[in-house]
Amino acid sequence: MGERDATLADPVYASTAFYRALARVPGWEGMAVTEAAQLVQRSAAPHAYAQWESEARTLARVMTGDVAAGLACRFDAALAVTSPDTVARAAVAALGPPPGATVTEATGWTSASWLVAHAYMYGVTRVTYAGQVWSPSVSSWGPAPASTRVEFRVGS
Repeated sequence: MGERDATLADPVYASTAFYRALARVPGWEGMAVTEAAQLVQRSAAPHAYAQWESEARTLARVMTGDVAAGLACRFDAALAVTSPDTVARAAVAALGPPPGATVTEATGWTSASWLVAHAYMYGVTRVTYAGQVWSPSVSSWGPAPASTRVEFRVGS
């Protein structure tokens, strides 16, 4: 794999390049995903995205904090258990504001959803925010004391 191919295979680089190019497409916000993507990537299979559009829109709403407690998963044992500092650094690198900071509701749900999405990889065993708590043994959000801070626990 050449250097250019390796760079394009990096999901952060590739997605950033895609969204920068998309932002230069006039009216992209009102287009079907397949149409907008084709204008950016010029795929040989221009309608391949259509089958995933509904799921992608739902996931985007969850991951941008538009849907409270919208992402949950279940697992018995994490892939690894890392330190809270490692998780916090990864979250800051991906999102900006650190877990534990007081944030807007949407930003808080973005951070909470990110923690749930990465729980298996980092060993996150509890996420709390805005009166909701998630753990991998339950696989859903439930009631907790209300808070304006996203908090998490790693390990047991």
